Amino acid sequence: MKGSFEQGFIEEGIRIKELIFYRSGAMVRDLGLIYFYNILKNKKDKDIEVELTANYLKVNNLNEQKLYDLIINEGVYRVFLKGVVAELKKKMDEKDAQKLVKGIEMNAFLEEFGRRLDNREDIKEKSKDSIKSKINKSFQSKYFPYVRNSPKYGYNAQSEENFHNNLKELVRLVIELNAKDEEEQVEVLKDYEPIERQCTVCHIYKPTRFDITHKDEKKERVSCKYDYLFMGSQGNTYSNYFKGQSSVCFVCEWMSLISMLYFSLESPSTIAYTNNLITLDFINSKVMLKERIYRDKGLYRYLAKYRNQKIQLYETSIDANTGVILNFIDNLRLEELLEDIKLYDLVDRFHISQDRAKKVEIIKEFIKNKNRITVERLLLNELLVIENVNGSRSLDLNASKENIQLYLELLEYNHIDKEGGRKMGNQELKELGIKLGKKMGEQNKKRVSFRLIQMMKSENREDIFRDMTHIIVANQVNMPQNLSEIIMHREVKELHYQIGGFLEGLINTKMLKGEEDNE
Repeated sequence: MKGSFEQGFIEEGIRIKELIFYRSGAMVRDLGLIYFYNILKNKKDKDIEVELTANYLKVNNLNEQKLYDLIINEGVYRVFLKGVVAELKKKMDEKDAQKLVKGIEMNAFLEEFGRRLDNREDIKEKSKDSIKSKINKSFQSKYFPYVRNSPKYGYNAQSEENFHNNLKELVRLVIELNAKDEEEQVEVLKDYEPIERQCTVCHIYKPTRFDITHKDEKKERVSCKYDYLFMGSQGNTYSNYFKGQSSVCFVCEWMSLISMLYFSLESPSTIAYTNNLITLDFINSKVMLKERIYRDKGLYRYLAKYRNQKIQLYETSIDANTGVILNFIDNLRLEELLEDIKLYDLVDRFHISQDRAKKVEIIKEFIKNKNRITVERLLLNELLVIENVNGSRSLDLNASKENIQLYLELLEYNHIDKEGGRKMGNQELKELGIKLGKKMGEQNKKRVSFRLIQMMKSENREDIFRDMTHIIVANQVNMPQNLSEIIMHREVKELHYQIGGFLEGLINTKMLKGEEDNE
């Protein structure tokens, strides 16, 4: 059914005073809302004002034409450009591909792109013709991502003109419905026959019996995967809501389309949901797009004040039939997430001599899986850092010292009781390490450190006690009264903590002049 969009948008000089879009609690819709906020915030028209609060988005000085232009130019056109870059990457590297399309306005694309491509001497003429043919064809069919088969916003609209008309009508309805009461909504939706119940997503606006269409005849409105990105996928907003019969309003349909732009243009591998729009925007717009949330230390510093909020995590995948699928990872309190992030930060600061990237990735996976004991063992293997100097291997004292300090921090952090108190005792052997450090040279320190770490890994307490006793006697320092009890009877984590403190004292302390190096 054709709507009033045939008359065109309101005049350019007329602006809508204020629009308010509320948080719904539905993940897909709210993700669309925050991406809508980012599109408006980054617009070239500085007259448009946006304000994001915990519970709503407020927009001032926006009219229908400008909103439509923003979505076409900052959304649909950018999706097309991303596809062009993907095609060009078959012939060149990504950086060169992006240069070829950078800064080209949509109305001048074909001419300017053709000119830039012709100037590339490294591409054969036959290949240039093939690229131009594919790009020209693609340019004539720019639609919303993931719903290309939609009869409203995709290829089945039969032309870009029909798609644009349908989108213009949706924009008109979204703006005219905003902040309207039930009676006013009925008037706005009269051509579409509003039904009695409220939208099952936002619970604010009315769904309708009939749908937007560029055709002359009326079309029954149904909920299907061609309308909503997540129809039938796991953990989605729109599944199981009166399947087949319309139950979602046009405003939520709009937010669903915007969320498609977010997934297509930003390609997040993981998304997070929480019940605060400001936090939601930061997590998904600033952190998640740079790196997976588990690995981002900036989140820890920013979100400390949101410790009482819950965060839901989802991994994304693409299905040819369903679109984007959200797979629920976990529902955990933010405090647990912050704990993991703190451990990732610690691992990132650890000095690892060989295959650093691979080892760090493995260790972080163990942190993610809550296997902190294995994390301790893996970092124990990397405690001492060896560097090659003039063809010989020597102990990197500074890096090793930092590793030992980080390892002790890890042990303290991993073994905190439920009340927040430390389970670890004092570093009773650190003073012994300092005393011996004054009497031992670098080679002896290196040899002793390696040997103790190897024995810690095998939990060989007898050999640890024997070696420690030998070192103490050889260097003529007083033996701690509780040395036997610490080494032979303490828990493994406490033993590692005490030996770590000993090594820190040993490596940190320089040998005094005049001392004879004894083992």
